[in-house]
Amino acid sequence: MEVFKNVADSVTKAVNFVVDKNRRAAMINRLKIVIRNEKEVEASSYIELGKYYYENMRDASNERTETLCVAVDNADRRLKRAFAKLDEMMVPAAAEEEEEEGCEENSVDEDAAPDDEAFFRSFSAAQEEPDGTDEAAEDPVI
Repeated sequence: MEVFKNVADSVTKAVNFVVDKNRRAAMINRLKIVIRNEKEVEASSYIELGKYYYENMRDASNERTETLCVAVDNADRRLKRAFAKLDEMMVPAAAEEEEEEGCEENSVDEDAAPDDEAFFRSFSAAQEEPDGTDEAAEDPVI
């Protein structure tokens, strides 16, 4: 009987060790989830705070924040241009499809490529500037 008791004690110790190890791993995973969620809450709070500052408390005389505000202005302007270009490219595509159904000949606009290249070059040039401030003067009109 002593052998069975020793085996039972060993099995109990092994099971308790595994249970404790799993509890510890579960607690570590929960803490990692809490940390990740709190980082997300903190980041979104900083974003909201920045938006509030930009919209309500912007101070042009503060050089430190004004460069960031100018970068936001430039990014917003570039986004608007990109969306406008996307809309422009999407609408003619639908019109061309309707025209192609009635026509047998397909025509390609070879002049569109240089404009498109200049358009995308203006975005890549802006990405080279850390705050985008130099990009505003070089913006091609589309």
